[in-house]
Formats: sequence, C-alpha cells, structure tokens
Amino acid sequence: MASQARTFIYSEAQIQALERTISPKRFSSYVLAAAGDKSLAVLLYERNTSLSESLYGVLQGVEISVRNSANSVLSAGFGGADRSDRAPLRAPEQEAIFRARRELDIDGKYETPGRIVAELAFGFWTALTDKRYARSLWVPYLYKAFPYRRMSHKTAHARLEAIRKAAQPRCPPRADYIPEPRSGLLRYRRDHTLDLSGYCSLGFKRPVACSRN
Repeated sequence: MASQARTFIYSEAQIQALERTISPKRFSSYVLAAAGDKSLAVLLYERNTSLSESLYGVLQGVEISVRNSANSVLSAGFGGADRSDRAPLRAPEQEAIFRARRELDIDGKYETPGRIVAELAFGFWTALTDKRYARSLWVPYLYKAFPYRRMSHKTAHARLEAIRKAAQPRCPPRADYIPEPRSGLLRYRRDHTLDLSGYCSLGFKRPVACSRN
C-alpha cells in the first residue's frame, strides 16, 4: 500500500486526539479495517479524506443539476414549487422538507421554494426515484428530469444511490481496497457520476467536468 511507505508523522498523543475528534465509534471502523493497527487506521482516514476531496466537485455539480432538474419538472407538473402540498410524498420525504424549513428558520433565513430545494439533501431526490414513487412521480413527471438519456426509474435510482453513497465518506471493508486519489478506478467513478449531470443538462456537464482534480 503506497501510503504505508511514507514517514508516519503522528505521535501516540496525536492519534488519541484524532480518535476523540473523529469519535471513537467512527475511528473504530478504520481500526477494524487496519486489523487493529491505529497507525495504519490514521493513514486510511487520510486516504479516505483525499478520495472524498477528489470527488467533491463532481458530486456537488451532479447534486445541483439533479435537484434543479427534478424540482423544475415537479413544479411544472404540480402547478407550483411547493411540492410538500401537491406531490404525494411519503412520510420520510415530508419529514425531510420539514427539517429543511426548520434549518432555514434556525438560520434566520426567509423561506423560499429555492432555499428549501437547496437545503434538501441529495438523499431526498434519490428517494423520489424509488419504486414506491414509480407510478405517482416517475412515470408522469420525473423521467423528464433526465431529457438527454432515457432511463427506467430502476436505473436512475441505482445511479443516484451509488452517487449518494460515494458522497458519504466511510471506511471500506479492507485496507487494500482503497484506490489512490488519481487511480483508474476513481477516474471511472468520477466519469460515471459526471455522465449523470449531462443527462439533466448538456450545458452543465462541461463546468462540472472542470471541477475534476
């Protein structure tokens, strides 16, 4: 593993401080992947952070293109931007909108449809492509959010779910599984994610591509 070859710069006290900062529960997943070696666990954490940084620009761009495109077609379909009153959303998605509004209130921001949309997590939009929304949202409306690629709700959901998981830093099951930040595997993941932004907007794909490291 390439990162093991470099000089380890953390003292025992610094490792303990890092563990407290990350949280013992989260750090324990890295320790488990490193077979109990806390020094290696720190290197795994560093590598995972580098991977997240490498993907951030593309993930952010895809999130913007997907949520705005989905919001646009739903707004047109239900005659306005307030989907919580018009779209047949399940309880978890209703709760997500409630949390978004609460966050705006806590931050002292005036509530607008655009701000609510921006506050909603990527998982909200992913959930709307689930099979439980196939008849009520996907078939009549949401398929139009991807005008440059015909997809079933199953394909859209699988791709969005993969992106959602990629956006969440987590410790992989094996220390030797983590790819280098500029590896072919990571480039494949970035390119695969980038394609999705192009399905929503051909014009938006280029600036998103420019965010790649």
